[in-house]
Amino acid sequence: MRLQKQDKHLYTKGALLLPVIQVDNLFKKYDKAPFPAVRNLSFQVEQGEIFGLLGPNGAGKSTTFKMLTTLLEPTEGSILILNRDTMTSQKAIREHIGYVSQIGGHDHQLTAYENLRWISKLYHIPRKQMNDRIMEVLDYVHLLEVKDNLLMTFSGGMRRRFEIATALLHHPKILFLDEPSSGLDVEHRYQLWHVLERLKREQNMTVFLTTHYLEEADRLCDRVMIIQEGQCVCLGEPEQLKQEVGGDQIYITVAEHSSVITEEELHSKLLEAHEQLVIKRIQLNEACTELRFWVDQGHRQVTPILDLLSHYDVQITSVRVTQPTLDDVMLQYTQRSIQYA
Repeated sequence: MRLQKQDKHLYTKGALLLPVIQVDNLFKKYDKAPFPAVRNLSFQVEQGEIFGLLGPNGAGKSTTFKMLTTLLEPTEGSILILNRDTMTSQKAIREHIGYVSQIGGHDHQLTAYENLRWISKLYHIPRKQMNDRIMEVLDYVHLLEVKDNLLMTFSGGMRRRFEIATALLHHPKILFLDEPSSGLDVEHRYQLWHVLERLKREQNMTVFLTTHYLEEADRLCDRVMIIQEGQCVCLGEPEQLKQEVGGDQIYITVAEHSSVITEEELHSKLLEAHEQLVIKRIQLNEACTELRFWVDQGHRQVTPILDLLSHYDVQITSVRVTQPTLDDVMLQYTQRSIQYA
């Protein structure tokens, strides 16, 4: 038996394909708090998309997450989950979403199978289907062989996969994950990522996650939204956002007594020698031992830059090319938000 594959075009209104999550002008202010936790937040999530909510501590991620999962009511604005309003249709929405918190809440004195049987009863899964459903989800997260082991014997990575199994029991259409790989080592993190990638690829499942691991968001997410002080500061595909912060960077270390010309002279000479070379910025450190170039397609720009430097008898000791990361995106947008808010 396999997990039910979801219809990609399940949520339609007439000929219009609706997003599975639609948020408009969301606002949340707690009593006695001087500032709102969330303000003027609007975005949507499509079916089959892995969507990441990012931001520094205190940015409003947890509040947003709780409102999306019907655990907290907004002060203003609207949230539609599967075209249902979270203010009026909490029960109907909860029947179609899976939720994995940071903490978990299972009985470690029971086996994995016993825990899932108890949870199946809470979901009102028919008794005749219960065993098949439990075996199905355990197999999907690669825990079938340890189904009779006490949960207290599971490693951190096994527990996170078990928690995802519990969230999949009732065949949800959206899976909400709050810091899914928090506290996991690299091996278990990769195992968890593999499960989430399978859910997207094989089941067309929508996954909404919060994470502090930007490598995780970069690998898994189709789109990410970074929020700061309750507001969206950027939203888009990870690759697009990374390129917007400055492109690739080339670091060239030179010998301490090399004949290094000034940044302005170097930039001018590079443009003269290579008309097609696009250099966004050049930086020379104070010790005149490292040149840093901001360019597009860095691997193609290395050779012409090295050729020109050798022409000026610059003694090169090392070269490395780096690509922008979501860390760069996060730092740029959140620092800018703090400075100009």
